Parts: sequence; structure tokens; C-alpha cells
Amino acid sequence: MQQQQPGGGRKVLSFLWALMPLYTFGLLAPVPFIHAAIRLRTLRMWLTAVAYGLLWLLWLILISVNSGVASGIATAIFLVLVVAGTIHAFTLRRAVFALRAPGYQAVQPVQVPTVGRQIPTANDTLSDRRPDELASRCARIRAQLDRMSAYVRTHPGAVPSACEHLIDNIAASCERVVASALHDRREGAELRSVEEIATSYLPESIAAYTRLQNEFALTHMDGEGRTPADELESQLKLMSDAARAAVDSLAEGDTTRLREQSAFLRGKFRNSELDLP
Repeated sequence: MQQQQPGGGRKVLSFLWALMPLYTFGLLAPVPFIHAAIRLRTLRMWLTAVAYGLLWLLWLILISVNSGVASGIATAIFLVLVVAGTIHAFTLRRAVFALRAPGYQAVQPVQVPTVGRQIPTANDTLSDRRPDELASRCARIRAQLDRMSAYVRTHPGAVPSACEHLIDNIAASCERVVASALHDRREGAELRSVEEIATSYLPESIAAYTRLQNEFALTHMDGEGRTPADELESQLKLMSDAARAAVDSLAEGDTTRLREQSAFLRGKFRNSELDLP
């Protein structure tokens, strides 16, 4: 689904907005950040606006003081307001003006073909499932994860940065489970869990979010004060925790088997027939 791009006038306005600390020589440096705090409605943005406001106020006080030390500090603050402020404003420009990256297109989930039962039951074992079917399932999981990761990399701003990090975590955990399943030639609850995440839950959540206008997704609050961006992050955290739990479960199973092997070896060789009288 193609998102409609804002008009050229709005883009020009966004550049003028981001350049405000520069062309006003710091006199209006806090304005873009106050505006961003009002539009984005996040605590971090309000704290940022307050910080720039305090720096701006301190700068005005210091430039009126006839002192070499005060003048040096005022110059340093001026550089922060103008240079750092302009760069910072440019990083906020897309979110504040609801601009998508060029060529943006909402992600569509991959349709995973069904082979027999798409999600196997707890009673399924490798003995009654073909090895090539296991490889096919793992390949589909990897293909979907690669698609999601590539989409996030090639569409800056499509999802919040915190969500990008969570998607990377989910992909890494799922890959560990898939690699273990292929290595051991067996499947279990862990593979079924990451299969559901990779082929259903993750693409559906991202597709639903990217169909929203960026400004709406970042600023619209429900009755509980949560934005769609907050909801997406919450969903991704749950998926990340579930994928990590699958990895931990594999590790616990390997540890249990290692302990059982140790017990077996101690029992077999502690009283070996080869022991000398």
C-alpha cells in the first residue's frame, strides 16, 4: 500500500524548520524542539526542549556579562545551540512533519504456503515428518525474517528506532532456534514458537503499523495515553521475549542432556570392569 507523500511546500517548510537554529544565529534555537515536543508528546522530547531552553537562557545571560570567562562559555553554548541544534532538528524533521523516506511502501506480509498443517501439533515428531519438510519450514522462516530486516534497513523511519532494535533481536533469536533445528534434524515447541512469530505475528504487526500515517502513528493517543508506536513496541517486546525464551529453552534442554550423559558415564566407568583389584 503506497503512502501519499506530503507536498513540496511542506517539505520546504520542514527544512526551514530544521535550519531555524542556524539562520536565526541561535536566537530561536529552542523553538523547533518545543514544537517537536508538542507534536510528538514524549517525555524525552519535552526534556530535550527544556534542556535547549535552559541553554538558550544561560547564553543570553552570559553574553550580557563583561567577562572573558563568561564570553568563552557563551561562545561554546552558541556553537551547541547553532551547530548541534541544527543537526538535532534535522534528525527530528521526518517524525515532526510526518515525512516518509523516499520510495516508502507499506510492508506486506509474505504469504506462506501451507504444506499439510502449517503449524504442527505438539505430538508431531521428525519420524512422521519428512526431513525436507523441516528444511522447507526453516527456509520460510529465514526468508520472512530476512524480508522484515531488509525492509527496516531500506525504509528509514518506517518504524521507530526502538522497534528496529527489537526486530533485530527477534531475528537473531529466531535464527538461533532455526540453526539448532537444522543441526539436530529435529523440531520442537521452540521451532513452532518462532515459526508463528516470523511468519504470522511479526509481519502482521509491522504491516498494520506501516499502513498508518506517520504523524498519526507517533502522536495519536488512545484512552490510556498510548500511541500506535507504543503499541507496536509493546507487541515487539512480547515477541522478543518469546523468541528469547525459545532460545533459553533449547539451552536448558542441552544442559539437561549433558547432565544425563555425565550421570551415565559416571555410572558406567566408576565401577568399570577394567579397574585393578
